Amino acid sequence: MNKIIAVVLVSSTFVFGGLYFSATPETQRIEVKNPLNEQLKSENARFKRDINILEKKLSSLKEQLLLSQNTKVTVTAAPVVSVTKSQSVAKKVTNPFLKMMSDPKVAKAMTERRNKIIQKRYSYLFKKLNLSDDDNSALVSLLGEKQMATMVSYMKIRANRDDKEASASIEMEKEDALNLADSKIADLLGGDYEAFTDYSEKRQEYDYLNGLNEKLEGDAKFSEAQTDQLATAMNDSKTSYEFSNEKFNSLGRYDVYKLDKGERAEYAKELEIRDELVLKDSANFLTEGQLNSLKERQERDRSRLTSRRGRRSRN
Repeated sequence: MNKIIAVVLVSSTFVFGGLYFSATPETQRIEVKNPLNEQLKSENARFKRDINILEKKLSSLKEQLLLSQNTKVTVTAAPVVSVTKSQSVAKKVTNPFLKMMSDPKVAKAMTERRNKIIQKRYSYLFKKLNLSDDDNSALVSLLGEKQMATMVSYMKIRANRDDKEASASIEMEKEDALNLADSKIADLLGGDYEAFTDYSEKRQEYDYLNGLNEKLEGDAKFSEAQTDQLATAMNDSKTSYEFSNEKFNSLGRYDVYKLDKGERAEYAKELEIRDELVLKDSANFLTEGQLNSLKERQERDRSRLTSRRGRRSRN
């Protein structure tokens, strides 16, 4: 079990990260931020292999469990064995990860790991809200509930991908869970809830700018006020700009990398126009050096679109 927990802890980092960012479509960012070095990438591949082995073992256990369950037998012209509805649903939603989460020790370790990720990912927001330790912990837990609802829904839908009715029910269940968590967050934050929703709407822009800010030094770094203004400028540009090719207006987070070479070049050319609008809007509150840093980052991002390796390119 210790080995299983260790594998789950590491793999959950990637699961949480992936689901978290895939939950909201994005059209304004082209670069996929990936701070993992080559060593971690190698370890990630090894863990994936370990998980595949683990899933096969759990699949075998699942089959044994299903065989041991009671079945309802209906006799017609020939004996036919039919599985009760509850057993059918159980089979559809059975997933190695969800089964492991039923273990209290695994669930506790996963929750602790998840909360650490949330604390780091939302560090900028927590700093702005300046909550008490108790309220901060409560907010982390509620954000964790939202992530878990999204993740569990994803797992269940995958297991029921051939059942449209079940998938729709699971999706509604997820929305109810998210709405409930948001209601609790609103009660917790009170007058600060607007700051939370504003950050949530511009989360991808804030992540982008925080990544850029980490590479800047001294006076070249964006202040909190500059970061807020620039995140707003980038979000406004993303919302209002219309690409000439309607297809580009509905691209998801990674969809841009599915475009063919010609379309990617076309997208990058128009994206340059949108980037220039951001630079123009931010010229009123950024220094010349900061503007140059932002412009250079934009150029690297666009270059990745037309590079042979696409999003796998690194700085």
